Amino acid sequence: MTGQPVARVDGRLKVTGRARYAADNPAPNMVYAALVTSTVARGSVERIEPASAVRHPDVLRVLTDFGGVKLPYDIRQVSCFGQAVAIVVATTSRGGHRTAHRWSRCGTEPPRRRPTSDAPQAQRSRAAEHGLLRGDADAALRTAAVVTDIRYSIERNNHNPMEIPATVASWDGDQLTVWDKVQSIRSARSRRMRTRSACRSATCG
Repeated sequence: MTGQPVARVDGRLKVTGRARYAADNPAPNMVYAALVTSTVARGSVERIEPASAVRHPDVLRVLTDFGGVKLPYDIRQVSCFGQAVAIVVATTSRGGHRTAHRWSRCGTEPPRRRPTSDAPQAQRSRAAEHGLLRGDADAALRTAAVVTDIRYSIERNNHNPMEIPATVASWDGDQLTVWDKVQSIRSARSRRMRTRSACRSATCG
């Protein structure tokens, strides 16, 4: 009800440091997965050579085949900085992330175009070339009877979550238990059920 205080059931646990998060649920013989991400904004993955990564004492395997997993992009093409191109599986979280960071510069091409001082003009030229321009803002401002030029500014607010993103999955025969950092429990459970079915059909459990 509006205006009524609502007790936060996990508030006391969080402020006293006794709250358990997804990463606080270790499973037996746990291994860690670290994403290998692109260091360029645009390019293509020509080849991946994980031999140097596997030589690290903590690294067990480097996954480059995402077959059976539906991704919203082509794994062979880099369309944004930080795009995942492979996964390092290691016995320690530190070893996995350190290896992924050092190895993440392999297999990509430079961006096709770098921003320059004439970027707005170049963008307008490309828009005109493809017939995407609508009107002439510069001409409209020059001929307008009244022009208001005001600058607005607001204080930057950054969201700083207490919990780091983490997912822990543990198989016990056909039983899969997942601890995850989510905001929608029902949708997360639905996705996990679909993933479990896919793993069974692909024998990846």
